[in-house]
Amino acid sequence: MAGEWPFFKNRANPASIFDEHLYANTEWRNTQQFLQIRRHDLTGFNVREEDYHPGLLEDWVDGALSFNGTDQYASISDASTKSSYSWTTDWGSGTIDGSQRVTLDAGTENFLIEIVFKTSANPPGGTFVSKGDEEVGYHLLIDDGGRAQLRLNFGRGQHFSATTLGTVNDNQWHHLIAEVDRDGRQARIHINGQPVQIDQEGSLATSASLENQLDFTVGRLSGMSTVETQALIDFEELSSLESISISNSNNATRSVVSDTPRDGGSSALRVDVPAASQWFSIFIPAGLMTPEAQDSLDLSADHEISFRIKSDISSRANFQVHDTAGNANAFTFQLTGRGGWTRIVAPRSDFHVPVWSSGAADWSSVARFGITPFGESSYTNKYVVVDEISVERVVSDNKTGFFHGSIDYLRLAKGTLEDAETTIEELYEWQFNGPFLKDFFGNAPTGAGRDVGALESE
Repeated sequence: MAGEWPFFKNRANPASIFDEHLYANTEWRNTQQFLQIRRHDLTGFNVREEDYHPGLLEDWVDGALSFNGTDQYASISDASTKSSYSWTTDWGSGTIDGSQRVTLDAGTENFLIEIVFKTSANPPGGTFVSKGDEEVGYHLLIDDGGRAQLRLNFGRGQHFSATTLGTVNDNQWHHLIAEVDRDGRQARIHINGQPVQIDQEGSLATSASLENQLDFTVGRLSGMSTVETQALIDFEELSSLESISISNSNNATRSVVSDTPRDGGSSALRVDVPAASQWFSIFIPAGLMTPEAQDSLDLSADHEISFRIKSDISSRANFQVHDTAGNANAFTFQLTGRGGWTRIVAPRSDFHVPVWSSGAADWSSVARFGITPFGESSYTNKYVVVDEISVERVVSDNKTGFFHGSIDYLRLAKGTLEDAETTIEELYEWQFNGPFLKDFFGNAPTGAGRDVGALESE
């Protein structure tokens, strides 16, 4: 398994889509290290909390994500899936070289893509998954005729496609698996547990690689937009903390600490709060790390802000953008209180004007950032650590290939069903008619659904 995304709503940050894959390669060394192994979490663009809803697989939780077919998609950068990282446990420490990691490239091996989806009614095509371009890479999509299609581009003008004869753009849930069998020089597509007839064009190369440097993208074709990331504040070599202020908490302290994210630098900002009533705020000048310590920054072209945060606070919080006139926009997120690093992605479209601000912030003249935990009666002996405040901007965007519909589940596996010693019939029976529908004695539910526990009540 190279990647597995169940699309459960992340209330703390809806734009962060967790990867839950497990691939027991050389990265997995001991149990203490497991939480430090890099995952392929996706970043959603223009994705909001209300875009999640119950799906086919879990109808009791918001576990499917809607895409509007216009500007919503999710991706992870190719570089982040191939970068090296370090780990530390009670049993030792080490570094995982990027070459040892399981990436989202298809390379020269067999692979399959599994997806549970529902289109809108008769959408004009759209892309499920894409990594590559018209020269090298793989794409699973819906063609203009509403048929599912797998496209493989091997470079040097060599292409292959497998297209279903029937359509899937019918506003109904479908389970689809597209397999690539290199040795057999063929592709197979299964829909709702059944192999379907396909039209194959081109030659499926046995050894030509599909590896490329484009981002793994869900909901649109990859390579259609160029995104630049700029680090604004990383607290490295910070000479003074005097310009960082804290409100509504007497005797709060600021310090630069070496407690940083695994892939971060050597310094982060820590604020310790002995006592605060209902809220407290941390204010950081936007131009803190600029060479001239600029009074303001122009962020008008940026589409999102991200930052890393860890805390022992469990409450809601705001990240604010304040302009030079004192107006503000705020993005609300959840602090979990678990004391681990979390990356918060704040799309600009999800910022609002808080009630205490006279108006919306002018993003062309941003003076400072604010972080405000709020909603609890008191905050006693609490801490917040912040690092890596960054912005992203789309510098070019070809608005083509967007998917209009919902995705409930997605995975990329390095192998076929036969490689895994199973069949589509066995897999589909397990997934859709398996033990989650019956108790330990094989009894079917007697009410609206399965009872909690091992046995169905009478």
